[in-house]
Amino acid sequence: MKLVEIPVDIRFAYQIFREVVGDNNYGDMHIQGVLDSVNALKERSRLVLWYTYAEGMTQGELSEEFGISRARVGQIFYSAIDELKEKYISKMMVVSKEEIGQLKAEATETMETTKALLVDLNTFKRNTDELLEGVNKLSELISNKHIPSSWYIYISLEELDFSARTYNALKRRSGVNTVRDLLRMNREDFELTRNIGRGSLNEILQKMYSIGFDSWVLSINPRFQPSGSMGDPIAK
Repeated sequence: MKLVEIPVDIRFAYQIFREVVGDNNYGDMHIQGVLDSVNALKERSRLVLWYTYAEGMTQGELSEEFGISRARVGQIFYSAIDELKEKYISKMMVVSKEEIGQLKAEATETMETTKALLVDLNTFKRNTDELLEGVNKLSELISNKHIPSSWYIYISLEELDFSARTYNALKRRSGVNTVRDLLRMNREDFELTRNIGRGSLNEILQKMYSIGFDSWVLSINPRFQPSGSMGDPIAK
């Protein structure tokens, strides 16, 4: 009649669980904890619990089975329950410590992740601040018409807002569509361009001078005299 280890019996485990823990909130971890605690008892104690809960034997039947008094059976039973409670509580405390350790590890990982996100956020903010500073400077330059000349080379003739006569004369010349194209022209090119008279040439030079290409303007006409602002060359 020797039983080395209590088998995994759900009904038995539930009954022991209710006896030890005192509630019906079952869980895999808790049920296994109960069974492990049962198997840690002495053999006679395990057998008394098994035959009581799994086989439904009374203390009188156990007394006959083991050849001991009913009082002794009761003593073994309640002693086993008390010992089981202690073993179960000890085991659950160990499990709780492991869970706490895992939670601490997860919390540490979360903190490291948060720190990394804060670093990224600060970097993003710094880059954003630099971008906004650049935009503000650009807005100021545009407002004051202090735009670097190099920015104008890709501006089209339409955006320079020439008079219709000057615009049409330039468009008839093959390849003249942007400021860059104008910068490739010399005085002879203008003289050979139909309908580019003194008035149109002066308009072109005044416009190019206003956006910072004064060296080019003087190469076309060394005697050039600016006549004042021609207005925003980008405005329509």
